[in-house]
Amino acid sequence: MIELQYDKALEDKAVTKIKNCASSLSSAIGEIFWSKEVTATNNIGEDGIEKAVASWWKSFESNAFGDDRKNKKSVISAANIAYDGATKVGCAIDFGAACLKLGKLYIMCIDDESPAVDDVIYEAGNEACAKCVSTATTPVCSPIGGLCVAAS
Repeated sequence: MIELQYDKALEDKAVTKIKNCASSLSSAIGEIFWSKEVTATNNIGEDGIEKAVASWWKSFESNAFGDDRKNKKSVISAANIAYDGATKVGCAIDFGAACLKLGKLYIMCIDDESPAVDDVIYEAGNEACAKCVSTATTPVCSPIGGLCVAAS
């Protein structure tokens, strides 16, 4: 699996999408969204990212991916996190004055690639980094995490 790189352009796209906590927000394929009701005294702010990721991953903990490792509506948020076709991610958090006025905290992450429903989420392998040498941009195996990374 390729190590994800943080992408400012995807962050900017997420910022634009959640700006000012719009009341009608729908996330598209490749976008995962989380919101929480907050007040000025219980605004969790940037700590919300941990809660958002835990929420997105919870669908996997409850339902797993199954032997076929295919994306299903019940695991779509976790599938976006685990998708081996993604190489970039960008995230945004909005807990500013406009959101507080609405009592909302919004967090969104967008991947450059994501699995459609019924797509395979990741290719199973027997050994971490077994396919790194076959990738043009990430041919080296990182000893930390067992992910394919760019040569330094």
